Amino acid sequence: MSELGRFLKESRIMRGYGIREVADKVGISRGYLLNIENGSCLRPFDDVLERISDLYGIDFGVVMGVAGRGFSREDLFLREDLEKAREIRGRAEGLRGGEYE
Repeated sequence: MSELGRFLKESRIMRGYGIREVADKVGISRGYLLNIENGSCLRPFDDVLERISDLYGIDFGVVMGVAGRGFSREDLFLREDLEKAREIRGRAEGLRGGEYE
């Protein structure tokens, strides 16, 4: 079992989640989650790890650090830009929906 797999499995169990529940909430197959937890999946997709970290309430940077894939400064700036873009898109969708009419 990889360090990341052990960390995620322990985090899941501590929060009382089952494999099926996490897989469904994160939008992945149970097999993929099991492969991440048992270390068979050597490099899980970042977006999957981000969704898992969000569900578990763990900072994404911590998960990436455990995975041995810490962020560079450029990655952090790109992430902040992406979050701002999502916020702006949400506001625009609200305007289109008649929220401010």
